[in-house]
Amino acid sequence: MNSFLEHFYNRKITQSTLEEINRAPSYAESGMERHFALFLGFERSGSTLLGQIVNAHQNALIGNEGLLFEYLPYCKTQKDIFDYIHYLNDKFAKQKYFKQQKTEKNLQSREQNLLLAGGYQSNAEKIEVIGNAKAGRTPFILSERREQYLDLLSKLDMPIKFISIVRHPVHMIDSSIKRRGISPKEAIYNFQLYSSYLENALTYLETQNSVLNIEYEQLISEPQRSVEDIYKHLELSVDEAFIKNITQSFDSSPLKRKSSPSWLAEFSDEINSLIEKYSFFSSYKDTCL
Repeated sequence: MNSFLEHFYNRKITQSTLEEINRAPSYAESGMERHFALFLGFERSGSTLLGQIVNAHQNALIGNEGLLFEYLPYCKTQKDIFDYIHYLNDKFAKQKYFKQQKTEKNLQSREQNLLLAGGYQSNAEKIEVIGNAKAGRTPFILSERREQYLDLLSKLDMPIKFISIVRHPVHMIDSSIKRRGISPKEAIYNFQLYSSYLENALTYLETQNSVLNIEYEQLISEPQRSVEDIYKHLELSVDEAFIKNITQSFDSSPLKRKSSPSWLAEFSDEINSLIEKYSFFSSYKDTCL
């Protein structure tokens, strides 16, 4: 495992973070049984948008960029997890893009807008679903350390719902190259590891839990149906008007055809082999850009 993945998969909760969490407000429990939502996917696969979709519901609360698994050993009750998810959202809300005015320029930025029109955006009333949006690490945890962490969740009596999200491999690899400043060879190696972890996790979950499988491209091209499927899977009640309202702000520009990245010609065989090998990429066959 290279240095980036070593850091990515083996992060820890620091003492200063624990102290910060302890100083954070403690929230009253809703008194309702909760499902715990875990996202599985890749870096740059669309899990941020997925988290915001779930967060838009008035009865859901999804943590952003937290080390949920690493915090589980410090949780004695459901309320401890509930407070940690709230802590993540309070911290996330203070970041600069939540302070920006929602100008037309911001809405057309490279990333999906993080505030979906018409959504509650973590101002949850009665919590029925809580979860963690860090999809890139979950396949590794479920592949390599599932007994340790799933046992902790089971002791907290939280039924788990899983959502897996993938995107065309070329787009995810190219995004990783640009974002991390790494070579195509290293990005493809990382992606191969991601893929093996996701396959192991999904193979295990097939006999254990219900998993909703989503493709990012379908989420953007058929937003209303996809969002309805997400809420149905999590057993969250919604009406058609609400779904239509929040999907109006989806940015369809990522689906517009772009020129093939310069590195693809050299590595197209590797990409096609990946697509052929893993069933969750089956719809991308014969589409190596």
